[in-house]
Amino acid sequence: MDRGRSTLGLVALVGVFIIGLVTLAYAEHDNGPGKSKNGFWRALSWVIGWLYFVAWSVSFYPQLVLNYQRKSTEGLSYDFIWLNLLGFVAYSIFNVAFFSSSTVRESYRRAHDGEENLVRANDVFFALHATVVTGATLWQMYYCGYRRPKGRLVRPVVFAFIGLTSALTVVYLLAVLGHGNPMWEQGSNSNFWTMLSWLYFVSYIKLVVSFVKYCPQVYLNYQRKSTQGWSIVNVSLDFTGGFLSFLQLFIDASLENDWSGIYGDPVKLGLSLLSLGFDIIFMIQHFVLYGDRDRDEYFASAARHDSDAHLQLDTGDQDDILDERQPLTTA
Repeated sequence: MDRGRSTLGLVALVGVFIIGLVTLAYAEHDNGPGKSKNGFWRALSWVIGWLYFVAWSVSFYPQLVLNYQRKSTEGLSYDFIWLNLLGFVAYSIFNVAFFSSSTVRESYRRAHDGEENLVRANDVFFALHATVVTGATLWQMYYCGYRRPKGRLVRPVVFAFIGLTSALTVVYLLAVLGHGNPMWEQGSNSNFWTMLSWLYFVSYIKLVVSFVKYCPQVYLNYQRKSTQGWSIVNVSLDFTGGFLSFLQLFIDASLENDWSGIYGDPVKLGLSLLSLGFDIIFMIQHFVLYGDRDRDEYFASAARHDSDAHLQLDTGDQDDILDERQPLTTA
């Protein structure tokens, strides 16, 4: 079963890669010779950006499908999912502001010697999509009637969730109160009380959450000595997305001849590196440390499922026999 899902994930990645190459060829052709000396690299950056969007976005769905197939969310950490939701809300705020707000873009240019920020449309769509799908996973955990993980949110995570949510609320209030204030809207990020500084603070929330959220899942896998219930296809796609995201950031910084753009978007850089690091840990847990145990658990679960199905069938047959033995009633 795991092998089948892994194969499906690999086929999906190959398909996405082929589509990307076709799109790249079209974009380069449309650019035309001489229109831009960097036309190829800009087209490549565009394709890589949407490939990372697809890989990272698709990476959420194997877990949703796995939960649905098993009618269970056992193996998922409450802490992981709740922190994931909070982190993506923060990431969405940062990306939407940097991409769509002319005030934020102008403030960034002042702080970076006239250079543009490197947030792209695919960054915005990924963050918003991830927020929605993470919410859907929470819905499965609480409202779909699936078997739920044992335990509850640990106290430090509860405190962190409350604290970070409060921080986001403060940022929102500051944005409302500071609207039209030149110091707030136009000050550089060297001054703490500016819009740009607080947006960076929001991005750091995402980075901290991304680091912290992986730790409970790594520990849960270690505690159970199993990765059963944790989708390895999710991990493979996440690893691919992290690599492509880092590659796009590197290419864009090179094209703009502004390497400060890499740390000018610290959340994208940090997310890429965190994803790569933790995904390697998950792969080691799944394929090296707990692989044999996961296979044993899978076959044991399949055997229990077959046994339950036969028991229900036998019970149904007995009921049919009893029904046939009942005397016919007449009006």
